[in-house]
Amino acid sequence: MRVTMIEDVLRSVVTLDGYHAVLWLRTVDDGAMPVAVPCAQIPPLIDCCALALSQSERILPADSLREGIKTAVTWWNSSVEPQSGELTLDLTFGSGGTLSFAFSERMANALLATLQLHYGSKPANGRAA
Repeated sequence: MRVTMIEDVLRSVVTLDGYHAVLWLRTVDDGAMPVAVPCAQIPPLIDCCALALSQSERILPADSLREGIKTAVTWWNSSVEPQSGELTLDLTFGSGGTLSFAFSERMANALLATLQLHYGSKPANGRAA
């Protein structure tokens, strides 16, 4: 199978009709290659990339360049669907893009318990309850 090796993701834009994300990629031979992805396919693309990163972390030695690959979150919002108890957590990243994650009520409660173990039951202002 023939593949094009990508060195960097340069930028992205959305088409005027809003249906496609155009990703500008720099190839290893220093060419720029635009790829148009239907916006509806971005969540599966993110899932595939996350899986590939997890697999890479299992293959590469611990001291490799993969150390410290984390995505910084710059802001978050959340909401709860009253009937189902489902938590939607919106995470915003450096350039302003936001991903929404849906948690069942059971998973949201597990997340809350874990955060309380890590940080105690301090209110958001940092003062002890």
